Amino acid sequence: MSPGVSVVIPVRNEAPYIARNLEAVLAQDYPPECLEILVADGNVAAAAEALRVEQDRYRLGAGTLLDLLTAQANLTEAQVTQVQARYDYLNARAQLEALVGHSL
Repeated sequence: MSPGVSVVIPVRNEAPYIARNLEAVLAQDYPPECLEILVADGNVAAAAEALRVEQDRYRLGAGTLLDLLTAQANLTEAQVTQVQARYDYLNARAQLEALVGHSL
């Protein structure tokens, strides 16, 4: 039996392309039962919009400093998650290429 491989597909507002990416992964010459496929969406755009709203609320006196800092922390976390997903994707792709013996 082939060793298990994790494939991480980082996305950002790319819903129309997810199916095509999944089909491409499954079309590889590697047993599908040995694949773990993860689709990661860091929600950076949503967190950035939430931060903008909290900045406006704080500036108008309707929001607290805690709300503003929480929104900033959420944006930072989403950005870190996105970078980690990209790293995991590249690492998983390199592992898969090594296993199948050619570039994908």
